[in-house]
Amino acid sequence: MIARWEAMLETLKFCKRRAKCLARTIQRWKAEGEARPYIVPIPRTHAMPAALGIVSGGLTVQLIDALKTWPAADTS
Repeated sequence: MIARWEAMLETLKFCKRRAKCLARTIQRWKAEGEARPYIVPIPRTHAMPAALGIVSGGLTVQLIDALKTWPAADTS
């Protein structure tokens, strides 16, 4: 559990840099015609401390919303 908290704190410490990196990666995938990523809900968030559950749930919702403009995969 301590390792998870440390990882979360490390991510939040450099959140702007990590967000820019993720945005560039998503733009590159989109430009290359990759299939839209599927963001699964984080399991067992009810067992997490409240603050961590709120942050992880919020990030999931934001990622799903950001990927709504991604064109559907061509399955033909």
